[in-house]
Amino acid sequence: MARALCPLHALWLLEWVQLLLGPGAAPPTWALNLDPVRLTFYTGPNGSYFGFSLDFYKDSHGSVSIVVGAPRTPGLSQEETGGVFLCPWKAEGDQCTSLPFDLNDETRSVGTQTFQTFKARQGLGASVVSWSDIVVACAPWQHWNVLEKAEEAEKTPVGGCFVAQLQNGGRAEYSPCRANIMSRVYERNYFSGDKRYCEAGFSSVVTQAGELVLGAPGGYYFLGLLARAPIADIISSYRPGTLLWHVPTQQLTFDYSHPEYFDGYRGYSVAVGDFDGNPNTTGKKFT
Repeated sequence: MARALCPLHALWLLEWVQLLLGPGAAPPTWALNLDPVRLTFYTGPNGSYFGFSLDFYKDSHGSVSIVVGAPRTPGLSQEETGGVFLCPWKAEGDQCTSLPFDLNDETRSVGTQTFQTFKARQGLGASVVSWSDIVVACAPWQHWNVLEKAEEAEKTPVGGCFVAQLQNGGRAEYSPCRANIMSRVYERNYFSGDKRYCEAGFSSVVTQAGELVLGAPGGYYFLGLLARAPIADIISSYRPGTLLWHVPTQQLTFDYSHPEYFDGYRGYSVAVGDFDGNPNTTGKKFT
């Protein structure tokens, strides 16, 4: 169980340092602020990469917590699925708690096709971001496959994100690169539109208007792409138990026209900026 030690100091001074120690080494992985007077430590499972990503979360009552990603946290079967921790911001310190997500592999049959997700070594917590009462935690190495008779789409890292509504306990998922196209179809079409290696959620950010932006550096011949969709639409479009669904308002941004972008892995990191002062306009850039 993760735990918090020492009183927390000024918010704007908080930064983090990650120490990666192998299994059996002591002490466990640490993240700490750089206040030179009073340090605050959060510890997570040893070898979990606790502190790989983080963001701040503020609930409706004004309480502040830190969301911490730990992409090598072992699941119940001791396979590395990754994990996300919520560490309350209290002067006297407090324990961090693990946010619950469905970390089991899944299989669903739809018509003549069988859909599969694989969550071992998916890297949950490789990126985390919060907005309003919502935490989005991404697993860029989550794998996906589709079977149809003797054919398959092939097991590939499409990536995906888990959306947690902390106030009401709701959960949703978003995986914009999943598809039910067989491998032979991609081959016949010279791999046009092939998003099977997206690694969606390698990076993530939310705009002021609540639009989730995901970096997917493996999309489209490893050109990389950005996936964009309002969080509210992701939640309303999601159906529990459904492995393949569509968010009507999502946008996938990529560029075939510049050969210099080939194998560029764009989306390795992503940031947003509001350049006209109005969060409801399109005067923003995604980098």
